[in-house]
Amino acid sequence: MTEPVACEQAGHPLVGHLFAFRRDRIGLLDACAATPGDVIELRIRTPTYLLKRPEDIRHVLVAGRAAYTKSPRATGARATRFLGEGVLTSSDETHRRHRRRVQPVFRRELVTRLTEVIVRGVDAMVDRWTEAPEIDLGDEMTRLARRNLVSLIFGVESGPELAALEDGVIAQRRSINRARESLVTVPAAVPAALSPRRRGVNRRFDDTVDRLLRARRDQADASDDLLSMLIGTHRGGRSPSDQRRVRNEALTLLLAGFETVARALTWTFIALSRDRDLDARLRAEADRALGVRTPDAAAWSSLRYAEMTVAETLRLWPPNSLVFRVAQEDDILPTGTRIRAGSKLFLSPYVVQRDPAYFPDPERFDPERFSEEGSQGRPKYAYFPFGAGPRSCVGQSLATLECTLALARTTQRVGLKLAGEPPPYTDRSLPPGYGPRMRVRVHQ
Repeated sequence: MTEPVACEQAGHPLVGHLFAFRRDRIGLLDACAATPGDVIELRIRTPTYLLKRPEDIRHVLVAGRAAYTKSPRATGARATRFLGEGVLTSSDETHRRHRRRVQPVFRRELVTRLTEVIVRGVDAMVDRWTEAPEIDLGDEMTRLARRNLVSLIFGVESGPELAALEDGVIAQRRSINRARESLVTVPAAVPAALSPRRRGVNRRFDDTVDRLLRARRDQADASDDLLSMLIGTHRGGRSPSDQRRVRNEALTLLLAGFETVARALTWTFIALSRDRDLDARLRAEADRALGVRTPDAAAWSSLRYAEMTVAETLRLWPPNSLVFRVAQEDDILPTGTRIRAGSKLFLSPYVVQRDPAYFPDPERFDPERFSEEGSQGRPKYAYFPFGAGPRSCVGQSLATLECTLALARTTQRVGLKLAGEPPPYTDRSLPPGYGPRMRVRVHQ
C-alpha cells in the first residue's frame, strides 16, 4: 500500500490549506506539483488528495467512476438554482438520460453547420479593432465568446433580444461566480438579494428565452441554431416537461460554455504575440487552406496546426485547473493509495499537463506536441482539459471548433502585439479590464 505525501506548502494551523486554495489556487497547485509523490495530501476541511498519475485519473473518471461522484455543491439544489436541472448539474441515471438527449446536438457534422455564425462574430470583432490602436484582449475574447454562444444557441445576432440575452448572461454569471467563491454554501431556499435593476435584467432575460423557445417550437421548419436541435431531441419540445428540459439545457450551455472559449483564446493570442515563428506558421496555414476566402466547415480539417495550437494552449492554461470528485466508498487507486469513503479528490489538468514525464520542457509552448508523432507514447489521461469519461464536457467539439476558426480567421486578418506584461494565468472568470493590452496591426 502506498501512502500519500503531504504537500510541501505549509497550511494554516487551524484551517490547513483552505485559505491558499481560495486565494491562490494556482500557487497551491504549483506546490503540489513540486512535491514528490503520486498522491498529494492536502488539509481542506475533509481529507483531500490531489492525484498526479494518468492511471489514477482514468480510474476515478472512467474505470472506477461508480465509486466517485461530483461534489454536492456542483449538483445540489444551489447549483440547479443557477444552472437549471441539466446535464451539468444532474447525477447518476438522471445525468445519463440528459446526456443521451444532448450528445447528438454536438456531433461534429452538426456543429460544423454553425461555422458561418462563428466567423461572422470574429469578423465583426476585428472590424471594430481596425478603429482602435489598442484593445483589452480578455474583454474582447469574453465578448466574442458570449455573443457567439448566444447566436449559436438562439439564432440571435443583433437587436434588443441580443442585448437582453447578453445582459442576463452577465448578471447570472456574476451570481454563479460569487456563489463559487463563497466560503459558506448558502442554502438554496435562501432568496438571493437582488437590486431592482438586477431583477429587471433577469426578467427581460427570462422573457426573451421563453419567447424564443416558443417561436422555435411552433415554426414549421427547424432552424440551424442549437435551440432547434435541442427541441428535436426532446420529442419536438411540445409538452410542458419537454419545454422545461430544453430551456434548462440551453441555459446550461449558455451560462457554462462561453468562458472556456474566452480563456482559451485569450491565452492563445498571448502565446502568439510572444512567438513570431508561431504566428507566421499559422498565417501560412491559413493562406494555404483559405487563400482570401473566409473559413467554412470544409476548411476545419485543413487547419490542423491551428487546432494543435489550441490544444497546446489548453495544456498549459486549461479552462479549469481542477476536477473535483468525492469518494462514495473505500477504494484503492491503481498506484496503490487507499482512499477512504468521504475523501475529496482533486484531479488537476494544470498539474498533470505540466509534468515533464509526459510533456518534456513543459513550460515551452509547442503545438507539435499534438502532432501524430508528438503524441506517440503519451498516456491518454495525461491530457484532459475537458475532463474525461461520461462526465467530460459535452460541448468540447463546439469549443474546439470555435477556438480553431477564431484563431485562423483572426490571424488571417490582423496581427496582435503585447503592449505590456500579461496578467497571471487564472482558471476563473476574466474580470473586466483583465487585459492584456494588445496593439493591432491589420494585414495588407
